Amino acid sequence: MIILFNSKRTPFGHLLSIRIMHLLLCAIILFFNHTLIAQNENKLNAAVESIFNKKDYAYQKNRFTSIHDTLKTFNDLKSEFSFLKITAEIAKERKEYLVEMLALNSLGILYNRNGKYQNAIQGFEEGLKISKTNLPDTLTSNLIIRSNIYMNLGNSFYYLQSPERELSSYKNSLAELEKIKTKSSEMKSRFALIYNNLGIGYSNLGDYETGIQYFNQAKALNIELNDSLRLANVDFNIAECYIQLNNNDKALQILKELRNYYLNVRMFEDVAQVNIQISNIYRFGNHNNQALTYALEGLTYSDTTTFSPENQTLYRALSSCYEINGNYKQALYYSKKRQQTADSLDIQNVLYQVKQSELQMQFNNLHITDSVTAANKIQLQGAKLEQRKKQNYFLISIISVVIAALLIIYNRLRIINKQKKIIEEKERITKIQNREISIQKKVIEEKQQELIESLHYAQRIQKAQMPSVKRMIALFERIKR
Repeated sequence: MIILFNSKRTPFGHLLSIRIMHLLLCAIILFFNHTLIAQNENKLNAAVESIFNKKDYAYQKNRFTSIHDTLKTFNDLKSEFSFLKITAEIAKERKEYLVEMLALNSLGILYNRNGKYQNAIQGFEEGLKISKTNLPDTLTSNLIIRSNIYMNLGNSFYYLQSPERELSSYKNSLAELEKIKTKSSEMKSRFALIYNNLGIGYSNLGDYETGIQYFNQAKALNIELNDSLRLANVDFNIAECYIQLNNNDKALQILKELRNYYLNVRMFEDVAQVNIQISNIYRFGNHNNQALTYALEGLTYSDTTTFSPENQTLYRALSSCYEINGNYKQALYYSKKRQQTADSLDIQNVLYQVKQSELQMQFNNLHITDSVTAANKIQLQGAKLEQRKKQNYFLISIISVVIAALLIIYNRLRIINKQKKIIEEKERITKIQNREISIQKKVIEEKQQELIESLHYAQRIQKAQMPSVKRMIALFERIKR
């Protein structure tokens, strides 16, 4: 049975065709979106597999670092997390312990970066367990990675404000490096970093004398390495220790040398920060004019268009100096500037906390508890990959069937619409023909009527012109007589 549509309204077939095209477009978008996700996962898996193309650890380390740095550059948290997890799992499966330790160390740093300190500690401890259980202490690469893990473990305890465990981890990091015989520039740089961290650890405990000892060891190595930037950072830490020890003369000497260095390398924001420290030392030592001089110089090197804790400290110093000098107008001005900066910093802190909460939620969605230590994680991962493949095949099959069905329905509607148009055309032609027949019939009837009227008219004329039969008979009778 052919269904005919009312042509005076919007055809149902047209609306259905639009709906079908919409569903078809959605199906295609879903298909390509799912395909794109699968392609990204395949690319990530391929990147991880490329790490193990060679058994050489130097190659594996360089390849791992290159991929990881790329993901960090794009700030792709999800991909970075997945890359580190998959790398650790595959390395464990293939007994590539050094690569597994690298991945666990980087994963711990990622946890630290996102406030998951306990998870970071768990990952670091797992890496240390692998190092001590499966690899010899004579292997230099093992000792270097183990030292790095201890140092990052110390950073986790630093964030958790556990200075004793922080110091213990830093000392273990130092002990691992001391087992290595070669003292290359890279090794010296590592020693300098650990000495600096130990100095910070002891300073946080209030043991500034021991802190200075470690800072001086770091300073000596940085001088030997000609690493002026790290040297400046260590000097700043030493100066702060001397300030805490009330040895202001020594602190001023170091800070003024730092000021000159930062001026030479045109690091003006650091010049401003050092000037603030110098100004505070002079102000607390009742040398207000010198304090004001260095504070004003710091102001010239500060970026006053931004709101920063350094600017807040600088405005406080200027306000105090002017107040001591009796210049209350300027003191009030910089007091207001300090308050404006403080208010803006509070707003920035709230926005930062909101952003951190969003990142934390995103990271929580990615995190799987105990994923590193689960013994059957590799098998589960393989099962998931196999399940994903089956889901892909099933989804592709369903989409293919839906597309085929939609194409059949669409083709059927095209045929129905075509049949409808043919029937409508025939009806139109029939109506035209009937109208022409009706016109011709009417013309014939009119002609017939005219003919009948003509005959009647002829009869009337005939009757009018010819005598009747009776009169003719009577006339003949009269003639016979």
